[in-house]
Amino acid sequence: MIIIINRAIFSHQLQKLRKKYYLSQKALAALIGVSVYSLRGWESGTLEPLLHPQTLRRLCQVLDTTPEQLSGEDISTEV
Repeated sequence: MIIIINRAIFSHQLQKLRKKYYLSQKALAALIGVSVYSLRGWESGTLEPLLHPQTLRRLCQVLDTTPEQLSGEDISTEV
């Protein structure tokens, strides 16, 4: 299953929360197990944030947030 999230809201929230916790893009990418390229694309809004549920869970844990807060509550799933 892949989680599809609103790109515009997600990119803004991701960048805001990453900076709140003083994490570089490289550090956050390593913590959640994705490439820096992916993280940069998500933050800039140039890459659709198609996240595996485990990745989303790790991201939420690291940034102390919920999927709803990251996406503006517009979460849909695709199998």
